[in-house]
Formats: sequence, structure tokens, C-alpha cells
Amino acid sequence: MQYAPSTKRLIQGLKPGHDYKVTLKVFQYTNVVCTHFKTTKTVPATSQITFSQAISSTSIKFQWSSMVGADGYILFVTELFINPPKQYNETFTGLVGQMDSLTPSTTYNCYVYSLNSAGRGAKSHTRTIATLVQPPIGVSINTTGKSTARVTWNTVSKVLLYQVAVSDNDKHNDQPVIRNTTTTTMDISALEPCSRYTVGVSSLNGFLVPGEPSAVTYNTSTINPVTTVSAEYSCTSGLVTVTWDLVFGANLYRATATDGTGAALNCTSASASCHITMLKCGEEYQVHVTAISDDCESISNVPSLFETVSCAPANPETSHDCSSNVIIFSWQPTNNTRYYVATAVDKSGQKN
Repeated sequence: MQYAPSTKRLIQGLKPGHDYKVTLKVFQYTNVVCTHFKTTKTVPATSQITFSQAISSTSIKFQWSSMVGADGYILFVTELFINPPKQYNETFTGLVGQMDSLTPSTTYNCYVYSLNSAGRGAKSHTRTIATLVQPPIGVSINTTGKSTARVTWNTVSKVLLYQVAVSDNDKHNDQPVIRNTTTTTMDISALEPCSRYTVGVSSLNGFLVPGEPSAVTYNTSTINPVTTVSAEYSCTSGLVTVTWDLVFGANLYRATATDGTGAALNCTSASASCHITMLKCGEEYQVHVTAISDDCESISNVPSLFETVSCAPANPETSHDCSSNVIIFSWQPTNNTRYYVATAVDKSGQKN
């Protein structure tokens, strides 16, 4: 009850974040003169930041507790030790938020409000967290050898330790190679030919936590082709032995013999030779050797040539000329045959 002439009354003990129906009855003595009601709600209870982590030199990620009746949450981030301080705020509907565009290597006071249509709840406890150190600029890579390179970058103020991470873009399951240094240069080795690498350089803070990297892509040179190829054909075994010189970066070689029709036969080897079998007779073959690494191939630009033994003549026929006492011997021609030798043997074994 509230006695006239006052027209206000504070109701306490309500639950935060709940809807209420408020009914007002006007009495004259003990009689109800009129009744009026209105629906309203209380502001949500205070949410608390449960997780905070700097994920880069300009971004911090947060998580906070859920409150009954809250429609959203306002996150505030305020600079410390700077006058006048900069303040950032953003409204979120979920329980996870990220504040971006912050200043690198800067400490912030962070707190959150829960809110609904009735207003916002009380301010949460303050968390203090600093952004990470900004990454170096001017990262560049120069080749120093067949499988080596040098990474350089510009100095970052107040940073004594840098982290270099090298990832092979074609081997997604491999972990990057990570090394730390106090200088602004690092030599990397064991790079494979025909490969694409991502090299990232990060600055570490006082807790040795790296910030986001400045990343560049580095492509290693292609694998060199073999420079010598030789083919030795054996008539008796019907195979050819192909040999070549070894090249850096190759872990496999493929020798390919191609005939005049374009049909190809091949063999593979991790050493400097291999044998090609099942060759056709009466063919001229051209042999190339391809050097193969994990990521690319390089074919020899100087082929080797060889010929296989002539095929036996097909469909032999004879005819007899009685008037001249001559036997005519004929057959179908074969490929790549320079001349033929025909031999007649009588019943006594004498050859003509």
C-alpha cells in the first residue's frame, strides 16, 4: 500500500531478468475506484568474464557467463597507463566476443554488462590483459644455395626474441619447423626442390608468447634434368639398359622409350640405371629420362636413340620358273630393315 499524495513506490526483492505484471489499484476508503496494470521486466544479473586471451597484437578474445533474461552483452575495453585513455565497446548477442583494432603491446582493463530492454545490469569484475607484440615488417627471403635460404626482417622496438616458422605448403600434415632467435636474420636449410613454403616471423612478448606472424611465400627452384642418357640394346635378351647421371633433389628416375607410333614403355629406378623390356622388333626408339622429386619432375632435353632387331619376314612364298630353272622366293617387307638374306638348302644339305 502507498498512501496519497505520493505516486511512487520502490519494489525490492524481485528476480533479475524476469518479466513482471504490475497492477495499480486506486482506493477510496475501502472501495476500488479503478485498476490499471502494466508489464515490465527487471535488468539481468551481472555477467562475469570467464575467459580472455590476446590472439594477436590488435585483438583480444573473450567469453562471459550467461544471464537469465539477457538479450545481449556490452563489452568494454579501456587502455591503461595512457592519458587520455582510449575506450572501445561492442555489443554481442552470444557469450563469445572479440575486440579488434587495438593497439599492440598495450594493457587494457576489460569488463562486461548484461542487458535487455529494461537496461543493463551491474558492471562485471574487471580483467586486465595486454595485446601481443606487433609482428616484424620487411620480411624477405634470399636463396643462398640449392636447399638453403636466408630470412631477414626489420627490428621491432623493445623486442629481444623472434620466432621463425617454416611450413611446407604441399605437406599439410607436417608440423612447421619453428626456431627462435635474438637477431633479425635466420638461415633455413633442408628445403626441397619444386616446393612452396610459407615463412612466418613473429615477435615474442615477455612471457614468450608469439604474436601474429608476418608471412611470406617462398618457392624453391625446379629440379635439374639429367644431362647424359645412354641406351644399350641387347639383341639376345630383347631389352635395353638405360643409364644416366644423378641430379640433386631427385629421389626417383623414370626412363621412357617411345617408338615411331608414339607407344611408350618405361622403367623406374632410384639409382642411375634400369632395364626396359617387351620391346617391339624392327623399331627405332627414342629414350628420355625424367628426374622426379616429391613435388615435381624434370625431363631430360637430350634423348638417346637405339634400334631393335629386325622382325622376321612374314608370309614367305616360292614359285618355280621351269624355263629358267629358277626358284623365286618372296616375302612381306619389315620395318627398318636395310637388306634381306635368302638361303636355299637342297635335300643334300647344300646351301645356295
